[in-house]
Amino acid sequence: MSLLEVAGLRVTFSTPDGDLRAVRGVSFEVEAGQTLGVVGESGSGKSVSVQALLGLIPGAKVEGSALFDGEQLIGMPAERLRRIRGARIGMVFQDPLSSLHPMYSVGRQIAEAVLVHRRVSKEQAWSVARERLEQVGIPGARARDYPHQFSGGMRQRVMIAMAMALDPELIIADEPTTALDATVRAQILELLGRLGCALIIITHDLGVIADMADEVMVMYAGKPVEKAGRRALFHDPRHPYTRGLLNSLPQGKERLKPIEGRPPSLLSPPTGCSFHPRCPVRIPRCPIEEPPMLGPDDHPDACWLEEGR
Repeated sequence: MSLLEVAGLRVTFSTPDGDLRAVRGVSFEVEAGQTLGVVGESGSGKSVSVQALLGLIPGAKVEGSALFDGEQLIGMPAERLRRIRGARIGMVFQDPLSSLHPMYSVGRQIAEAVLVHRRVSKEQAWSVARERLEQVGIPGARARDYPHQFSGGMRQRVMIAMAMALDPELIIADEPTTALDATVRAQILELLGRLGCALIIITHDLGVIADMADEVMVMYAGKPVEKAGRRALFHDPRHPYTRGLLNSLPQGKERLKPIEGRPPSLLSPPTGCSFHPRCPVRIPRCPIEEPPMLGPDDHPDACWLEEGR
């Protein structure tokens, strides 16, 4: 059994304009020690998918199955889920400044996370906080400092230290390098790569995927459209959307090739293949029938053009 097994995950929000189906059937697995990269444009459902697993989207209707070490997360009582969240599953959010409390020192915030989950003294919790800060390259003496006293890259390190505080089996990093300069980005990725636990990295940056991921899931309009190992995805992309993402990367002096059009509204997604309004190789079948994920187990995709469909 995999550490995390997600099957048929659906997340729906009720709005005045109707139901917004943000996640429309996501399935994936994460093995112990493995790094899964989840990539796609903004609004593709990447962050919502994993936040729903941890009960971080109040008011949303969440359906499907998510087994973490054999325990069902979907529908789990809130108190039990809180014991898993933080202790066994850590979270690194996209914006550390808004995720850290401005009135508490960073050491206190890490120590409090330890005290919630473990029966230790305050002195022992503070010792863990200083140790984790040291592990991410921040002097333990700075545990008494406040979030505004740190740079953006150092605040992200604090978030990683907090996620590491209780030695979780899985860490979810949601856009961990957004708004960081190239040098700090490289440092954060190197740090994440040394954690040793299972890791889910959510990003729109294929460079991060190339540096970090063992397996990759490409999402579009709330659904996976391709899954593959990192090497296979970059050398043999099969879905037109994946090829579009790769073609939009800078390559020498060549002009960028953006994907034409915009992602669809998930209040009323297109019929058939959701990507067909933007797809340069669509065929008459694409607007009519929705393609399932088909192909070999190690590289399925959702496109009617693949041979044998």
